[in-house]
Amino acid sequence: MCGLLLSIRLLDDTAAESDHVFDSLLAAVTPRGPDSLKTHVSHVALPGGANLEVKLAASVLGLRGEGITSQPLDGQRGILGWNGQIFQGLAVGVNENDTTKLFERLEAGEQPSHLLSKVEGP
Repeated sequence: MCGLLLSIRLLDDTAAESDHVFDSLLAAVTPRGPDSLKTHVSHVALPGGANLEVKLAASVLGLRGEGITSQPLDGQRGILGWNGQIFQGLAVGVNENDTTKLFERLEAGEQPSHLLSKVEGP
């Protein structure tokens, strides 16, 4: 089972102090996927000059595909962290990775709600 962690916080003068919270939560999800650990960080400018920091971390347990697919995946349409295994609704070959197949379809323009409504898994 993989582990996902999402943190959204307003950056201000106390931002550096609160990094220890993210770090301790990351330590808790890391063992859930011992094959890969990756964090994506984005900053979003808000009206009025404030900034948000968005962090998505994924620890991966490789179950399918020829190699380990580190997550989150970063593309033109967004970021994907996927904790699941696709059994039906999307063709995934024996040597292919669930996350990669799902991400390719999303990047090709398929609507997330439509795509996910077809996917079946545990």
